[in-house]
Amino acid sequence: MKIRVYGPCGSGKSYFSKKLAKALSITLYVTDNMIWNRSINEKFSREDREKNLDQVLALESWIIEGAQYKWSFNSFLEADIIIHIDPRPLRLTQRVTWRYVKMKFGIETFNYTQSLKELFEMYVQNHEYYKETKHDFDHRIKARGLNTILLKDSDLNDSVTSMIIRKFEEIDQQIDCCR
Repeated sequence: MKIRVYGPCGSGKSYFSKKLAKALSITLYVTDNMIWNRSINEKFSREDREKNLDQVLALESWIIEGAQYKWSFNSFLEADIIIHIDPRPLRLTQRVTWRYVKMKFGIETFNYTQSLKELFEMYVQNHEYYKETKHDFDHRIKARGLNTILLKDSDLNDSVTSMIIRKFEEIDQQIDCCR
């Protein structure tokens, strides 16, 4: 099964994707790690970034999560299902800010360190998401008739997440039967 999880910064993509990957025993890939060489904190070249994505897309099953969609649009085309997480703007600001505070005070560790400048860049990206990106993304997906589930804030609670995971397990079993 191939699942693409998309949404703006702080939408809950990582939280949801980790739970889904664990429940379905499918490897999770994060688009940020296809873009950034974390060992030297520099971006990969465009060619390397696209090669990283192509290697994942060639696998039999995957979950890819990330806020990027233009350069990684093939991941949407290849996915069996797309999960679009779309919370309220205020909720995004709260989550991104809280994540920054937890990282700065050592409450939680993340796969990167974030500067105050990068925090404000996330605010700008999220503003752009609601101003333009979300509409462009929706148009591209609908124009191709891709299979998409839209999740709002209230949908990310544990009982709804568990229900979605059970449904995916059923779909995964049906796919296995057909192979």
